[in-house]
Amino acid sequence: MSAPDEVPYIPVGTDFMQIVRSQEDACDALTRQRLPFLGKRAPALVVELGTLLSWLDRAGSCWWGCANGDHLVEHAVAGSCGTVRAGLRLAYLGFYDEALSLSRFVGERANLLALFKAEPASIDHWRNGDESARRRDFSAVRVRVALEKAGKPIPTPEERYRQLSSFGSHPGRTPQRHDPRIPPRMGGVFNEAGLLLALNELARGLILVAAFSAPLLPGKSIPRREIVSAALATAEQIGGANVMDIDGLWETVTTAESIAPSLIKQPQVGESSIEAENASPPPFGHHPG
Repeated sequence: MSAPDEVPYIPVGTDFMQIVRSQEDACDALTRQRLPFLGKRAPALVVELGTLLSWLDRAGSCWWGCANGDHLVEHAVAGSCGTVRAGLRLAYLGFYDEALSLSRFVGERANLLALFKAEPASIDHWRNGDESARRRDFSAVRVRVALEKAGKPIPTPEERYRQLSSFGSHPGRTPQRHDPRIPPRMGGVFNEAGLLLALNELARGLILVAAFSAPLLPGKSIPRREIVSAALATAEQIGGANVMDIDGLWETVTTAESIAPSLIKQPQVGESSIEAENASPPPFGHHPG
């Protein structure tokens, strides 16, 4: 009788955790290596985003003096900073869906701050209500409806909110599928499309939070002009990849490749192109399309 086929070793327990952690660390290192070559905007966006985070981190922690109030706006700003920082960390580790899911929460805060600015009475309504009343009266849907009734633009409209929710929050999308030419994976693997999408959406949410919180932050010493200037500088570096257009973008790209593959220019140093595949073999977490 022939020897039975050897069963490959499949890590479990802490061995599995160690392997995937090493995979995530490798993705983080590769992201930092690739980022300077992802065109002009993506590297500049990270720089400007870091500056905006610095301003808002200080604004949310009473750096310029405490106004001794309930810190309603400060907490919204500080919470947004923490969420964006967590999202960036996830994006660098290759968890792009999870980063996009967090950007949804930043978009919700931007909407709430926009309502506070448009309808000052809503701030008192929030402050005078208990937790149950706030959840009822300031849900994501009710905030959008209130802004619409006030005739004000909605920073994160319903369709964008729905698209952000489809990444990592609600079932429906294939996990980590941001480039249809690459087999989707469970995370921890570098993907240019996913990274650019996450960077742009996280930045967009924080820019909106900065714009609507600056006039609401209490205290005469708040550098509102500098905060808005940093937000505008960040906005100038946002690229074209976004959740509203990503599906249509890939329909265009895949159609072009099928019709005229010879016309698809190979990526050059300093250009941003969506990678067809990683150089490394499929790691744990690879799953079929």
